[in-house]
Amino acid sequence: MFVVALTCLALIFLTTFIHYQVLNRLKLLTYWTSKESNLFLFILILSVFATHILQISLYASSLYVLIDSFQLGGLNGISDFSWEACFLFSAEIFTSLSFGDVTTFGPVRLMSGIEALNGLLLIAWSASFIFLSVSKFQKKNTSSDN
Repeated sequence: MFVVALTCLALIFLTTFIHYQVLNRLKLLTYWTSKESNLFLFILILSVFATHILQISLYASSLYVLIDSFQLGGLNGISDFSWEACFLFSAEIFTSLSFGDVTTFGPVRLMSGIEALNGLLLIAWSASFIFLSVSKFQKKNTSSDN
């Protein structure tokens, strides 16, 4: 259980750090982007989406290693254990979708709760950032028209 808890703490730190760095770079994009740039929203959304895919992949990889290498639990509801099964499970948990068709057992169950909370916070952070960025971008372009 100690290894799982330590892994969860490392994942919280790593995903938050990555998220902060990406959003900080995207914030600079709002200042560099001119009124003529129609790609602003597209780049913003794709960047945030790619960041979440990376974060889900980190959780999936950690889950895979904890189950495969350390035998700290497993996944119920799958026919073949694979990284792809861990990714699917992780995507469901991170987004709080959680169909319930795949569940964890053993010490790795702790990771499910931590990932759900972390995903909820990071997705909310992304949504508020996108809203504020688009608002600033529109305000900047509206004021430059005058």
